[in-house]
Amino acid sequence: MTLRTALALATLAALAGLSSPSAMADSDVRDASIKVVTTNFDNPPHLVMEHDGGVYRWANKNDNFRINLRLTARTRGVVRLEKGFVLAHYGNGPGRSLWGWPANHRTPKIDQVVPANLGLTEMSIFEAAAKQQCDTHGGAAEVRRGLTMDLRFTVGFNIDVKTVKTTMAVPVICKPKKPAFTVSEVKLYLSPSNPKCNEPVQLTAQFKANMPGSIKFKLVRGDFEMQDVTLNTGANTSLWSKTYTFDETTNRKYMILVTGHPLSTSWVPLEVQCGLVGEAGQAGAFQ
Repeated sequence: MTLRTALALATLAALAGLSSPSAMADSDVRDASIKVVTTNFDNPPHLVMEHDGGVYRWANKNDNFRINLRLTARTRGVVRLEKGFVLAHYGNGPGRSLWGWPANHRTPKIDQVVPANLGLTEMSIFEAAAKQQCDTHGGAAEVRRGLTMDLRFTVGFNIDVKTVKTTMAVPVICKPKKPAFTVSEVKLYLSPSNPKCNEPVQLTAQFKANMPGSIKFKLVRGDFEMQDVTLNTGANTSLWSKTYTFDETTNRKYMILVTGHPLSTSWVPLEVQCGLVGEAGQAGAFQ
């Protein structure tokens, strides 16, 4: 067959309405649709963001939600639908699979309600956006914001597929902001205030904070040897102490530096006289 003959036959086929297989397939998937028909109205998919005194964090990430989707599509003629799946999207981000046909599934049409579960993997596409919403709009009272989930149903056969979509609101609940953990006061003192040789003396640090939390501080000795300490507090006023017993004349001093807060104590002298008057150094391992 000459090139001229082939072109002529192709032109006749087009005029007769005989398009190529791929062109015919463009119109073979009909009436594709997706719709959210039921959800658990007492517990619809949502994100709860709690403030920890510094940032918002996703608090209900272990919750699981269920929605029902009505999916419809049909084919023209003898072809069968072979591909069918639903993806959840937020914005331009990657999709999360919610539903799909098993392998080798073939049907001329679909018109059914299918369940879809949304757990940590599916809801995580909203985490960054929910945090941004709460960072912007959160305050002293609870605030509710909204995001939108795109639900995309792809159905068809071979390369002939259609994708249709619907949307679903995803509420974001921004819990009230908590004040940042703050240490407001620190004191350091001896008990007894005048220690004696071979008798216990307690060095006590007292902290005041606006809420329970974790206080990090340094106990500094006069020769600038330091001990790092972490105190987990369960009340607004907390105590930390260390007990010494000296059997020789000792002359030291201590202070507290609170990490992350502009607080420190003055030097507190610790002097113990044992026997004749003399001087004791304070070098060596920290005590």
